[in-house]
Amino acid sequence: MGKLTDDLTVNAYKMAYSQGYDHSYPNENIVRLEASYLRDSKGVCLDYGYGFGENLIHLAKNGYSMHGIDIDETLIDKVNHKISSRNITLDFTPELTTMDGSTFRLPYKDNSFDCLLSNQTVYLLADEGKIQLLLEEFYRILKPGAKMLITMMGEQNYNCFEGEYLGNNVYEYDDKSVMNKVKGDFTHRYYILHSEPHINWLFKNFNIDEVGSWDNIYRGVSGHHYVIMCHKPK
Repeated sequence: MGKLTDDLTVNAYKMAYSQGYDHSYPNENIVRLEASYLRDSKGVCLDYGYGFGENLIHLAKNGYSMHGIDIDETLIDKVNHKISSRNITLDFTPELTTMDGSTFRLPYKDNSFDCLLSNQTVYLLADEGKIQLLLEEFYRILKPGAKMLITMMGEQNYNCFEGEYLGNNVYEYDDKSVMNKVKGDFTHRYYILHSEPHINWLFKNFNIDEVGSWDNIYRGVSGHHYVIMCHKPK
């Protein structure tokens, strides 16, 4: 339970990244939520699971001092190339870090960040104990009063309908929507939230400001995600 990664998911994403799997634009929901929720806490911000870098770059362009952490060291060069190739001028060059696969602690000091973003990443730990440990780490590295914006997969997501239930709110699924872009096995696991009381329990150490959601149903995909907007108590 100790390490903050899931080996199956790490291998799947590293395989996809090695073949150029990428996103060109920030998530439109994150764009809206940054403006309506995070912006008044603008400062030093961590993007946990920055991935393709589009959300991180969007926040950096809006004046945040961005830090990012992910599981694949090749992402650092890819994100820096995006910034330079698009001639983006930033007041603060994002500081990007690769997570040690065996770690059970994030490589940041206590009370380091004014806000934290993690979009469609936390659920990939696929283990309630690991997620609880990660949330404890988020609590540790956030300043008192710092805001946190987390998106998590909900029970109406197609990964639940089409995946295999493994127990303890965890599903395993071979994502065909990615497989048509990359070659290889893209099977990974998800931890699913099933209700607002479940969210309140999981995020019990934080003060929850709002729980929202977004859905998309098109092209054979049914997406359902919860959005948890919360802050560390002062």
